Amino acid sequence: VTEEHKIWFISGGVEREMIPDKLTLRGGIYFNHDSYFARGVGFNSQNDDYAGFTTGLSWYHNSFELAWSLDLRTTGEVGNYLKMEFDW
Repeated sequence: VTEEHKIWFISGGVEREMIPDKLTLRGGIYFNHDSYFARGVGFNSQNDDYAGFTTGLSWYHNSFELAWSLDLRTTGEVGNYLKMEFDW
């Protein structure tokens, strides 16, 4: 099976430092286009377009980061992402 994706992505957003060097609030919008092509036993081709809104915040303390973001798409999908990171 041969698969090929031609994807382009455009996004924009803003960030605001609520507490310098500690808490950052962010938000933005994006648009994604995926031209998908597959050939194997059969043939499949389709275009997937979606737009979305994302918001979240990050808390930094020394080398520890706690980040959360909420991803909402026009397709009705919802992504909820939590990230914890520690550097030493």
